[in-house]
Amino acid sequence: MKINEHQKRKVNERFWEFTRAAYSERDLNKALENEDRIGRIVGGRKPLLGFVEDVRLFFSMLKDWTKGNYRIVPVRSVVAIVLSLLYVLAPADIVPDFIPFVGFVDDATILSLLIRFCKSDLEAYKAWRAER
Repeated sequence: MKINEHQKRKVNERFWEFTRAAYSERDLNKALENEDRIGRIVGGRKPLLGFVEDVRLFFSMLKDWTKGNYRIVPVRSVVAIVLSLLYVLAPADIVPDFIPFVGFVDDATILSLLIRFCKSDLEAYKAWRAER
C-alpha cells in the first residue's frame, strides 16, 4: 500500500498532536533540573559516550530557548529534545538500564535518532553561539 502526501501530512500532524499532549513545561523543567544527572548517565556509560557533546549542546540550547535568547529552534525540536533526555533519565525504559551494556543500547538509539532529527537545528544553534 502506497501512502500519498496527504496521508503523510495527516500522520505527521497526528504524531505532533500526540507529542505535544505528552509534553508539558513541567517536563522541560524536569529535564533542566536533571542536567547533571543526565550528563553523568551519558558520560558514564560506554554505549553513550559518543553523545556527550551533543547532550551538552542540547542543554545549552534548551536554556537559551527557555530564557528567550534563542527562539529559532522549532517547538517540535524542543519537545523531541526534552522527551529524549527524559527517556535517558528513566531507569525503566524499553530495555531496563540495569541490564549490563544492552540496557543503554535503547538510550543510544534514542539519542542517535534525536541528533539526526535535530541536525539542522544543532548546526544553526552552533552558528548562532559562534556569532555571540
